[in-house]
Amino acid sequence: MTCPVGLNHLSFVTGLCLDGESIMDRVTESPLLDEYLDKIKVGRHLGFFVRELKVIPGSYLYYYWSREKAVREQQEDISSGKGTRADQVMKIEETLFKLYEDHTLDTLPPKLKQRGGAYYSDVALNSISSIVRNAPHFEVLNVENKGAVPGLPQDAVAEVTSAVDGTGPKPVAQKMLPAEILGLVQKVKCYEQLTVEAAITGSVEKAFSALINHPLVQDGEIAARLLKDILEANAEFLPQFKGKHVPVMMGPSRRSF
Repeated sequence: MTCPVGLNHLSFVTGLCLDGESIMDRVTESPLLDEYLDKIKVGRHLGFFVRELKVIPGSYLYYYWSREKAVREQQEDISSGKGTRADQVMKIEETLFKLYEDHTLDTLPPKLKQRGGAYYSDVALNSISSIVRNAPHFEVLNVENKGAVPGLPQDAVAEVTSAVDGTGPKPVAQKMLPAEILGLVQKVKCYEQLTVEAAITGSVEKAFSALINHPLVQDGEIAARLLKDILEANAEFLPQFKGKHVPVMMGPSRRSF
């Protein structure tokens, strides 16, 4: 049994059990951990840090711990004509949707592995089965925290091992994440909650606050430019922001949409 703790795309395995016995120390001390860190691009040079914390990070930690490298790779993809990851995903999905038009298709298309999320269907069907049949099992889900992950708000959505049965999923209480990781998780959760509030209220101030709080932004001028670009590109889908002014960090002008 694994015990991932954190957020969607930012979770950490803090416990591993085999036949009721913890094997976390054995796994974190294994040379295979270095290979895993290389695979997720975090790099084995950070293996000492991971071993000290006794956690196993997910692949998305790469964007936070190797931000400059990730940006360079994105820029290289754009320069080479591959486009951004979003561009690549849209092309993959276009191919997949054409394949899915064939109602006789009963195997997973190899292209799906390039899209990511190939196992979401297993998680969904396992959870539905447990609820419908009232057959308890554990699944890693995104659920209301309800105190399961210390350091996150009660009503925050957390990614955590949950007990699923006929009454639905219930998060399993976890120990506090190490401070070195908890701060990052809290910062990203702050961004998420402010983003939701901005979407509901149409507040550009909240939207700006969300962006400036994101660990990959944290710069007022960049946040303002990002927000301007986001609202311009998606104006038809975001009518709640129409006529609102985006804060401009330099100069007296304010741009409305």
